[in-house]
Amino acid sequence: MADGRAAVVVPGLFYSADGPLLMYAGLAVERRGGSVRRISWTVPQFGGGDDERAWVAARVGEAVDAVLAATNVAAPVVIGKSLGSLAAPVAADRGLPAVWLTPILTDELTVAALRRAAPPCLLIGGTADKAWDGQLARSLTPYVLEIDGADHGMFVPRAPIGLRRGSRPGDNDCGELPRPPGMAAEQRARQQLSQPSRGVTASHQR
Repeated sequence: MADGRAAVVVPGLFYSADGPLLMYAGLAVERRGGSVRRISWTVPQFGGGDDERAWVAARVGEAVDAVLAATNVAAPVVIGKSLGSLAAPVAADRGLPAVWLTPILTDELTVAALRRAAPPCLLIGGTADKAWDGQLARSLTPYVLEIDGADHGMFVPRAPIGLRRGSRPGDNDCGELPRPPGMAAEQRARQQLSQPSRGVTASHQR
């Protein structure tokens, strides 16, 4: 049993719980002796936003119930990315603290849940993310981390390591670091952010 710490890690649409952002968050809980339940899902194709929202909420609610049954932790923290933030009403209604990475602040029901949440919640996003609104985030909670220039995958474009100002190709053998696993899917999702929405689905890539 975990003694006082537990978390439910909620993926995005194309971003699994093994993606770097969620992996390190879950690892931080485990390194402190906590229990972590990582949700793995394949999101069905929904015809409307309400169905998708209900499906996400049900999966997260089930995971929270499983943690409560397996541990002595009364209020596990919910750590979710993008699509996972559609479960903000679950955290608010059940009095759970939360960490939301790239939350969908363009979705009114998600924002309403974040606004009424009593336990602390941390919102993390980037200024280049179309689903992020830094001013709105700061009106919802005092706990906000905003990364200048970061997109929906929390990727900040920059020159390859070996091609910084004053350097030439071949000056070192570092080259450009590869993007973490799941980044290609995140890139596809970012491209879809500018597409017309169907319910909430197209507006919260993932």
